[in-house]
Amino acid sequence: GQQAHAEGNAAIAEGIHAHAEGLGTKASGYHSHAEGVMTLASGFGSHAEGNGDGTNLQYGTQATGRGSHAEGMGTLAKSDAQHVQGKYNIEDTSGLYAEIVGNGSAVIDPITHIRTVTRSNARTLDWDGNEKLAGEIDAYVRTATVAGYAGNLHLYRFGRVVFMSTDDFRSVSGSVTSGTVLSQV
Repeated sequence: GQQAHAEGNAAIAEGIHAHAEGLGTKASGYHSHAEGVMTLASGFGSHAEGNGDGTNLQYGTQATGRGSHAEGMGTLAKSDAQHVQGKYNIEDTSGLYAEIVGNGSAVIDPITHIRTVTRSNARTLDWDGNEKLAGEIDAYVRTATVAGYAGNLHLYRFGRVVFMSTDDFRSVSGSVTSGTVLSQV
């Protein structure tokens, strides 16, 4: 592309002002940047980096939305202004999520050499600020003193309910015990 730059093995910079570097990278969007191994940046102003983990000469890590950013292994940022990191996320072509953290996996059959990819997300954040986690949140308040109890307090939030527990699951001041609902937001 015009005023484009490519360096590395089979790196292609097709878009105007595009930059591709590494092994088998392709920057085809205007002002895009692809780096690493088998990455594709085809959205306007997009950026793909990492190990694309592509198979059959297909690009694994892809930033195809305008202003999108994909990083990690086999990540897909398909929507505009979207940031994806981690590995093998579930793609979002509807533009629902601003951020995605993938926690999927890929296994290669040792005989057929066929790759089986299982895509999943550890975390998503939508444009309204709603966050979804596949796991739990474990926030610690270390060596806090609450009504005469000196120890570790653990706060857990599940949806709108906040729970508290202690290291030894004893009563705190005789009135607040492990698993007690502290508040509803």
